[in-house]
Amino acid sequence: MTKKPFSFFLELLFVLFFFLITSTILIEIYAKMVQILQTDTYRQDAMVIAQNKIETSASVGEYSQEMHDNIYDVKISNVNRNEYCIRIYVKEKKVLDYKYYQEENH
Repeated sequence: MTKKPFSFFLELLFVLFFFLITSTILIEIYAKMVQILQTDTYRQDAMVIAQNKIETSASVGEYSQEMHDNIYDVKISNVNRNEYCIRIYVKEKKVLDYKYYQEENH
């Protein structure tokens, strides 16, 4: 039995169609993973910045700090007497919202 050219063409279309669907799904997964990796990197950098600000007893206010070619906007506010809140933004997106308690120095 010989195959007709039309059936060969139809099989080729099915193979190309499934290849296209598979490659589209893989590209979407890759793009999502890159986005998650970038968000985690921003969050790690923000935690380092927050730790430095807490250790140096930074006062209430707004600061900018550059780390790994990104500019982080740091906003420290006073919640209660000894309770503070650090909010860190990168590219106008909040990546860290951290509250901490600082003991009084006697």
